[in-house]
Amino acid sequence: MVDMLSQDEIDALLGGNSKNTDTQLNLSDKDKDETIKILDKAMVKASEVLSNLINRHVTIKYDSISDYSSIESVLEKNKHLATKIYYKQGIKGESILLFRTEDAKNIANLMMGIEEKSDEELSDLQLSAITEAVSQMIGVSSTTISSVIGEKVDVSPPKTEKIDTVAELENLANIDDKNLVIIYKFLVDDTITSEIRLLMTESLVENMLDKVKSMENEKIKKQDDAMDMNFNNTNTRSEAKTSKNSNMISEKNNVNVKPVQFADIHPSVMQKQKENIDLIMDVPLEVTVELGRSHKSIREILEFAPGTIIELDKLAGEPIDILVNGKFVAKGEVIVIDENFGIRITEIIDVKDRI
Repeated sequence: MVDMLSQDEIDALLGGNSKNTDTQLNLSDKDKDETIKILDKAMVKASEVLSNLINRHVTIKYDSISDYSSIESVLEKNKHLATKIYYKQGIKGESILLFRTEDAKNIANLMMGIEEKSDEELSDLQLSAITEAVSQMIGVSSTTISSVIGEKVDVSPPKTEKIDTVAELENLANIDDKNLVIIYKFLVDDTITSEIRLLMTESLVENMLDKVKSMENEKIKKQDDAMDMNFNNTNTRSEAKTSKNSNMISEKNNVNVKPVQFADIHPSVMQKQKENIDLIMDVPLEVTVELGRSHKSIREILEFAPGTIIELDKLAGEPIDILVNGKFVAKGEVIVIDENFGIRITEIIDVKDRI
């Protein structure tokens, strides 16, 4: 008896073949290299932010490009978290940052000052901590991309969720099979040796590269315009010099000598500055007094209770800072006026620095 394929099996085979054809990315190797180059700069800044948050040396380094089809096996091997990144200004589109749940737990613990590892499930507190860390990393990455494309880049608040399947991943963000999957080595001192994956839709990559090309073309145009202007100015000066020399030859025997006269010197610049300041003399400004500052981990903050004492970075009796609209202008000491606190200025910075 000859085994025959069912209709479902035939459809599956045909569907698989057509899928491989349809999901080919239209990005050239040059486009991929340019994208990696831009994102490398962003990842360097992101790793610096994370280093500051956990007080550990962090390295996020490009490793390779993978197919979207590999994501399914990645999710089967380890539990993952996925952060949706929606670019709403400068460049538009969605991407996903995919990282292991175990790595997220370790990062969150380091943020909260917890050194030991735990086999417990990811808690809501840990999820909130890692979401905040990723949010800051995405923020500084967007600023880096902004400097590359020459436009402000803004993103919606990132959304992080636990992901077990490709279907859940695709429900989180508006993505499809046409994604550029970039793998980065993720190293944290001797604590974490892992990988993170960045998924970018083809349309988002193309949009970003178009912005880069547009900015480069604008630079070339400005350089060409500047060269044309310099060329025209050179010709004008040359013609003027020729005309002047001709006049000097014709008037060589008719020289009229006069004493040198200088214009009176007036402090007009300083006067204008004073007049400008006079126009805004009545504008109200906020004056604040900063008694001191302190840095605490999330764990310490969660342990705050009535009676908790927080030690500040100021010594007893040390002058406190006086700020106007958030800018440091003077130092002073606390006094009591009737029933209110006041401040007596003891030191003030130069007037020019305050303006």
